[in-house]
Amino acid sequence: MKIRTKISLWITGAGLCASLVFSAVIFFEMVEEPLEIVDEDLAFRLEDMVHISNQCTTEVEFINEIKKLPNLRRYWIRLVGDGGIVLWQTELGRLVDIPEKDRGGPYTVKLPVPITPTASKLVYEDASTLRIVTRQMQIADRLLTVRIGKPMEDLDAEIVELLLALAVGLAAAFAFLAFTSYLIAGRILKPVGEMNRLAKEIDEKTLSKRIPVGGSPDELNQLAASLNRMFDRLQYSFERQRRFIADASHEMKSPVALLRLIAEEGLQRKDLPEPFVEDLVRQYDLLNRLSRLVNDLLNLSALELGTEIRSEPFLVEDLLSSIVEDYKDLFSERGIRASVRVPRGLCMTGDREKIRRALVNLMDNAVKYNRENGEVRLTATTGSRFFRISVYDTGMGIPPEEIGHVFEQFYRVEKSRSLEFGGAGLGLTIVKRIVAHHGGEVSIESEPSQWTRVTLSFPSERLLKADGDPSGT
Repeated sequence: MKIRTKISLWITGAGLCASLVFSAVIFFEMVEEPLEIVDEDLAFRLEDMVHISNQCTTEVEFINEIKKLPNLRRYWIRLVGDGGIVLWQTELGRLVDIPEKDRGGPYTVKLPVPITPTASKLVYEDASTLRIVTRQMQIADRLLTVRIGKPMEDLDAEIVELLLALAVGLAAAFAFLAFTSYLIAGRILKPVGEMNRLAKEIDEKTLSKRIPVGGSPDELNQLAASLNRMFDRLQYSFERQRRFIADASHEMKSPVALLRLIAEEGLQRKDLPEPFVEDLVRQYDLLNRLSRLVNDLLNLSALELGTEIRSEPFLVEDLLSSIVEDYKDLFSERGIRASVRVPRGLCMTGDREKIRRALVNLMDNAVKYNRENGEVRLTATTGSRFFRISVYDTGMGIPPEEIGHVFEQFYRVEKSRSLEFGGAGLGLTIVKRIVAHHGGEVSIESEPSQWTRVTLSFPSERLLKADGDPSGT
């Protein structure tokens, strides 16, 4: 799960919990509020009756004065005298019989059936809940019990509606929180995504790049500064490694050349014993391999240290034909058929010698690993974005699981055959570096034991017409 999703869930969960607590408080307050309003109304009505009872001397006078109170039809009222005799009651009191209960304060009564009065002057319909309060009053020497209640229309329905409204509100709050928290998390993590993108772009070729550090001293800027310091150390280590390889290769070049010269002079002598000559031949072959390795290391170091790439126009057909001509004797010796297929007048700009070096490395492989009486084809094709130069051979091929590693330094597909042919595993690495310096890419296709094709793709911007004008004009 992504950090952005986690942060969104945390914010949404925290907000939802707070909303639930707030909704619960609101719910209980709103459930109690109608009861408080009804209780206050009943209390005011009782106060009116108490005031009247203090001014009356008989029950009849008290009842007559109560009848003068406004809106009595909205109340359930019973006046009960000694022995439980009902002295007077409102019309609603006659419709609904509520047994007396010994309750100290206001209480709620659930009726078995809703109140459906027939008298048009009554205002309640389908009310099934009454709020009741009981009070005793003294009139002269008589003690009266006053029971007064008020119907509460659709209280249960209102509670259900309240719950439904709260549920809808919580759902809307959840959706809003999820949306806003996702946007906020994305905004918070945007610098992290930018740092991740820049870090991916930094490799051994672009170690000089750095992650921008903002002005605020927050954790993200501290992380960017730490990463930059790490890249500084990596760049320093890479530069030292490259410089060491370049210096070591350069220092080895002269001793190896001197040893080869001594071996060549020894092979020209006729007075040496045969066993010694055989040992000298083996040493000479090893020195040749070592010399090729040193040259490859020098070439690779020069490319990695950023040697300037010259840009000059040249005909691709002339370059490929000259390479094939150089290998004519090897082709003839092994019966290999070679062909060049290039569009007439195809011209490109680039460092001719380095591109030739790349193609020579590919040709070395095409010859060394080809079969007897095989075939080598050099072709060039043009496209809208790239033009390609391919080297095809009918050699031993490359297993599919090895193709992804062949451009790695010192990687050899078949160690035994590489030793036999003197390979060091740097040829394709140099090819890739040269093509990359020209803004291109290298790809390889192969069918084991059948064929191999290596394709160099260069940007179309490097393609010219024969007269030197860009091909796109």
